[in-house]
Amino acid sequence: MFRLQNSIFLLVVLLCGCMEPLATSDGKSTNLARDLKVMWETKSIDVGNDPTHGPNPRASTDNAIDAASRVFKTIELRGKTREEVLAALGDPIENSKSSYNFPFFPTGSDTMVFRFDNGANGIQFNVKFDMHKKVSEIEELWIE
Repeated sequence: MFRLQNSIFLLVVLLCGCMEPLATSDGKSTNLARDLKVMWETKSIDVGNDPTHGPNPRASTDNAIDAASRVFKTIELRGKTREEVLAALGDPIENSKSSYNFPFFPTGSDTMVFRFDNGANGIQFNVKFDMHKKVSEIEELWIE
């Protein structure tokens, strides 16, 4: 019995020690490198015979949507150039394998769109640039 209790205690300690929180209390990432990778994850989706999704329809995973939210709360983009944004986050066209890699919400001119959508809900970030070609605003728009 003593050995079983020690084994259970050790298992609990190991599990608790390995479980890193994903976000701080204000929603920022606790592991930015991990979240930058996870936010681009996609999965195959079944769209029936709908040809508008392409031959291999894919959508963001729920984990990707959550990771993207943490990333955008963590990285300060205001004042950065388009090249600096791409270096920090990756290219939304090249990195996204989602069928939903176009804006859900309207955008203004000189806006870079990052959309993470599972087909039912998601999030769109509009990274807006000013006349000096620096980020002036980031819109966070939830898709429901």
